[in-house]
Amino acid sequence: MKQGYKIVSKGILIHAPIFSPGDVATTRVTFVAIEAALSFLFWAMSSQKELHSCRDLCPWSRDLLEWDGLCSHNPLIEAVPGNFDLSREQLEEMAAVTKEKARVRLGQLYQDLKLNNPVKLREQQRVATIKHKGSRKEKEEQIKASRKFYCLLAMLLDVTKPI
Repeated sequence: MKQGYKIVSKGILIHAPIFSPGDVATTRVTFVAIEAALSFLFWAMSSQKELHSCRDLCPWSRDLLEWDGLCSHNPLIEAVPGNFDLSREQLEEMAAVTKEKARVRLGQLYQDLKLNNPVKLREQQRVATIKHKGSRKEKEEQIKASRKFYCLLAMLLDVTKPI
């Protein structure tokens, strides 16, 4: 942006619901694989000349692309965080314990603010209300963008399917 570039379009390539704690670790692996596929499909790599593994996954000649990517590495070499050695039940239990601790702590913070600084509490509540209204508008825009993407994807798949 500082070099004079501007964003001309934005869109959501993929979205998903929030997964249950028992599914988070395996879902992370899936999303890293999807990230890699999209990175190579649209050639988002920062170097178009260097030899990257999987470079042939880009269906177009990289010399014809009008953009330079910003990705510095192949997403498939990332270490994916997660407790892969724990069972689904153990992950669910850990999440429940963490959620309860956070609920108790938040309640304590609320009570402390209510007693010691009610003006600050009211200001935080006002700001949270404003952010919530803004996030609803942003979410509606994201949904519209994702619908456009899915329509485009459906047209692409329909055009490219073999006869």
